[in-house]
Amino acid sequence: MKSPIAKFKNFNHAPGYHNNPWVYKGHICRMEEEEEEDNRKIFHCITCPDGTEIIANISSYSASMLAMEIYIDLGFPKRTGVGPWHPEELIKLRDKRNK
Repeated sequence: MKSPIAKFKNFNHAPGYHNNPWVYKGHICRMEEEEEEDNRKIFHCITCPDGTEIIANISSYSASMLAMEIYIDLGFPKRTGVGPWHPEELIKLRDKRNK
């Protein structure tokens, strides 16, 4: 089966957002940029310790290392509403679970 992030292999790392991947709790995290004529999207890509590659369900219109790390800490939470997670929502979810 083809990796869900294979289409991003030839894209540039998102400029200004740590051009190199980083490791968080055994997960390799990186942000990949897709640039179109009228916008630019940042995809939050994660390679899990078992080699599984995913695109985190985090808004492609924000670039946040913290959001990716919280997403991992929360166990890759599914959305309860529409659209992807925004970094602020993940922070609130983390804080609510930590109470």
